[in-house]
Amino acid sequence: MGTSKEEKHITKAYLLELITQYKLVSAELKEAEENLALWEQRMELAKTRAREDLAAGARLKIEEYTGAMESIRTHHDEISREIRRARSDLKILSSEPELSIDPDALYQSLEAMGGKSDPLLNELEQTQADEALKQLKQEMGETQE
Repeated sequence: MGTSKEEKHITKAYLLELITQYKLVSAELKEAEENLALWEQRMELAKTRAREDLAAGARLKIEEYTGAMESIRTHHDEISREIRRARSDLKILSSEPELSIDPDALYQSLEAMGGKSDPLLNELEQTQADEALKQLKQEMGETQE
């Protein structure tokens, strides 16, 4: 599982993709509705002119566009539900505190626990330890002889 920041970024990108799809499907739906209305007008015109052959053809087109609209509406509704879910997820992710490490704050808290680290003091202590080790080695060398 990624970090909250990564999840938020992924969710935002997904939401943007969904909204783009929603707009495209909305345009498709509007076009299908316009085509359906056009063919309904054509069917009425064919009926008023007593052209049953044209009215039958228009009826077929109306059925075609009605079926297409149902399919498009279903897809439109699915995208709409998915947008609501993604927005809800994004709200949840936005409300979660982001975990981050501030190196300066970490260093300060380590210093507070163990005291300040002084490089000069460390070097002096290391020199003293080296000197004491050297002296111990000399004493050990004298006693072994």
